[in-house]
Amino acid sequence: MKKYLVLVLAILFIVGCGKKEKVIKHNKKITELTRLDFGYSTSTAMNGNVSYNINCNDKCILTIKPNNISEENKQEVELDKKTISKIIDILNKYDVFNWDGFKKSDLDVLDGNSFHMYLTIQNKKNISASGYMMYPKNYGEVKNELNNLLGGYYKMSAKIKINNKKYVLSLENNTTTKSFINLLPAEYTMQDLNNNEKYIYLNNTLPIDPISPKHINKGDVMLYSNNCIVLFYKSFDTSYSYTKIGHIDNLDEFDNKDIVVKIYND
Repeated sequence: MKKYLVLVLAILFIVGCGKKEKVIKHNKKITELTRLDFGYSTSTAMNGNVSYNINCNDKCILTIKPNNISEENKQEVELDKKTISKIIDILNKYDVFNWDGFKKSDLDVLDGNSFHMYLTIQNKKNISASGYMMYPKNYGEVKNELNNLLGGYYKMSAKIKINNKKYVLSLENNTTTKSFINLLPAEYTMQDLNNNEKYIYLNNTLPIDPISPKHINKGDVMLYSNNCIVLFYKSFDTSYSYTKIGHIDNLDEFDNKDIVVKIYND
């Protein structure tokens, strides 16, 4: 009888009286973000890619390169804590924590697009994912929401100096302007026409999307045809068609002499 009792006690001890071992669940939520490097290609053309790079030390600095903008014309901007929190919310909403280790490619596709996502989060943990024509779950949603949140930080503007006087050139957000930015810095000697505009023919051609504005405002900068930059220093009605490039506020009026124009990004 004692032998049977000892055997029963031994079995109960081994199985723990029928209790299961407690499973420890790991928290797969991102609570801190010290680095984000997200980028993707849009085409095989030069500058056909987008990148967002965030590094947080004492401050969180975003380096942004929009599509069709050269690496030389990237911009840096400081992000506040509220924006960093919004980024973390996006990453958690679409379970980006579980992207870690994703690395897949569809090598049967030629001239396709790729992406990468590198994160450093709490406890200095790194998350890494990349792919070529293959993407982790919710990739499209993450890309769209990050574009919507961060894309607007790129300021479409340039500095312009005319006969040594400085102005700000506010730029249109279009393919013409993005191609024009990639020509900067540049210096032009612009000639007068009709006592209301200055113009210069570029050595390069730019993409066009012409409209008939019907009225020109003083300070408008337009593209005539596909290679003629026009700076208007008077307002008047017109029947010509132009592609919009930008506008300069508080522009002086000029006489009919040539002007020296320097346009740059810094």
